[in-house]
Order: sequence, then structure tokens, then C-alpha cells
Amino acid sequence: LYDIPLVTSPSQASTDFEQLLHNLQSISVDPKSVRKAACCAALIETVQERRQNQNQQQQVVVSPNELFLATLAALTSLQGTLEQQVKRTDTDINNNSSNEVETTALPLLEILRQILPYVAHPSNNHGALLLHQFG
Repeated sequence: LYDIPLVTSPSQASTDFEQLLHNLQSISVDPKSVRKAACCAALIETVQERRQNQNQQQQVVVSPNELFLATLAALTSLQGTLEQQVKRTDTDINNNSSNEVETTALPLLEILRQILPYVAHPSNNHGALLLHQFG
């Protein structure tokens, strides 16, 4: 399930994370892969826009923590949207909610699943952000 060893050096963890980002953005003929790649690209763009708005120095690669926070924000926003739609009783809207879960929530959850080892890795401040969010 998680293939990043705990004894990985910080530079190797960084290299592995860059490879993970590349893999997440790779597109194959599988529609799930396409949706995951689109979500990952949107998350990376969101992080880069946030950096620009905060006048931070532009880095080439996003950090695991930045991607983690962007993914949580996207899931939280999607949850609010879906909860509002569920309050309506129209069956067309309920079908639309199911479609949004499949096309947006599942790829976001998969991205979150794959980046968690990097967020919790000892070389990443011993997973302090993860503990702060869920501890």
C-alpha cells in the first residue's frame, strides 16, 4: 500500500515525491487516470496561485504539505457542495451528486492516499502537519 521506507533520506524522499507527482499527472486511456491527473494538475495550479498571491518565491515542485493542504481544502469544498445538493430532493440533483463523487471526490481521495506517506515522513518535520490536522 505505502512503499516509501521510513529510513529514506530527505533528498531521496523529495525525489520520490517528484516521481509520485509525475505519476499522478500521467494520463492513460483509463478514465479514472484522466480524472486523477486533472485533479492533481488543478491542485498544483492552486498551490502555485496561492504562492503567487502570497508573494512567495516560485518553486518548481510543490511540497507534500502544500499538496496535502490543497487536497484537504478541495475535499472540504466538495463536501459543502454535496451537502447542499443533498438537501434538495430532486432526483436529477442526487444523480449529479453521485457523478461528482465519482469524478472529483474519488480522485482527490486517491491523491490524498498517495501523498500521506510523504506528509507523515520523518524527514518532513516528523509529520507535524498531519498530527496538527488530525491529532
